[in-house]
Amino acid sequence: MEPKRRLGLQLTYRSGRTRRSEFKLQNLLDKIWDEATAWVSTQEAPATRKELLLRARPALTWARAKLEDPDAALSTADRAVLSYACDEIERRSLEKVTLPWRQVRDDTGLGERTVKSSLARLIDKRHLMVVTPGRSGTSGKRKATIYRLPVPIPVNGSMGPPAKFYGTPPQDITGTPSSATDTAGGRS
Repeated sequence: MEPKRRLGLQLTYRSGRTRRSEFKLQNLLDKIWDEATAWVSTQEAPATRKELLLRARPALTWARAKLEDPDAALSTADRAVLSYACDEIERRSLEKVTLPWRQVRDDTGLGERTVKSSLARLIDKRHLMVVTPGRSGTSGKRKATIYRLPVPIPVNGSMGPPAKFYGTPPQDITGTPSSATDTAGGRS
């Protein structure tokens, strides 16, 4: 409620015109405080760094398996950028991280265009997911894109490395059905 505080001035004047009495202003502040306290009490406790890293562990395991798979369709630059993303998630103990291309460039030794192209390919191939898009700009208005690793979907309860083939394998059926009852629906 100091005279030069903008929030205090906004609360002091009702609808920007009439001035509230100090009694009404204090009641308003008490009401706001009580509502904020009630809201905070309904929120979950923030996750610890260890809990966040545990949440990211399946995605990290999946990504590391991709990096170790020589048959994975990843270029050397893509592997370097994906490895850097995994290292950053582990180092920061977070599920989501920013990967500013300048920092990735400096830490991996890759060029600007290579880093930007690798990030785009990793997103297209779903090895990285964009949580919040970044914003380019000048005079401090830049904002880095926030990324996360995709969470692997368990198949038959397995969380192993990603499969090389997706879908149902074709059945070994030769020839044509001999009658109308041999077709898939039982009728033609």
